[in-house]
Amino acid sequence: MLLALLAAAAVGSAPSPTEVQLQTWAKAQIGRAQAVSQDCAADYRASGAQLVLQPATVAADPTFENERAAVRSGPPPMPKKSGFFGMFGGDDVVNNAPVRSYDLTRDGFVITLLDGQVWQQTDDDAEKHPVRWEQPASSMRVTISQGAMNSFNLVVGEENLHHKVRRIR
Repeated sequence: MLLALLAAAAVGSAPSPTEVQLQTWAKAQIGRAQAVSQDCAADYRASGAQLVLQPATVAADPTFENERAAVRSGPPPMPKKSGFFGMFGGDDVVNNAPVRSYDLTRDGFVITLLDGQVWQQTDDDAEKHPVRWEQPASSMRVTISQGAMNSFNLVVGEENLHHKVRRIR
């Protein structure tokens, strides 16, 4: 309605009686607000008080504490199966995530991400693609994507090799 008033004023057409009433009401409200603001400012100046800003304090609220306790900690939930009955690959589960640590064993590797996720190389992949990483875990980043048949593929950095992994935590 206010936009209609402004448009009517800009075009120069005469406003309708309803628009005139609305304009009168709006001007009265603005006038009252300005008067109250000026009165408050005058009272404040007359009191001689100084404006002191203090940080707000929040009283202890037991319901807030209960809500806070409900916040989940630890690694994110396990990935859901996707695609047509899990037959075909899906999106990235983890994209360029930093690595906290890794362990190399005869049976493959176990890699722990910074957010707490733990992924283990599958036995078949460990036989076909044994790894010999020597760089520190802090310099490694991994991408894990959903593969075919509910599998997951892990790629370290810019390597061209996909390792089949399963999430264990």
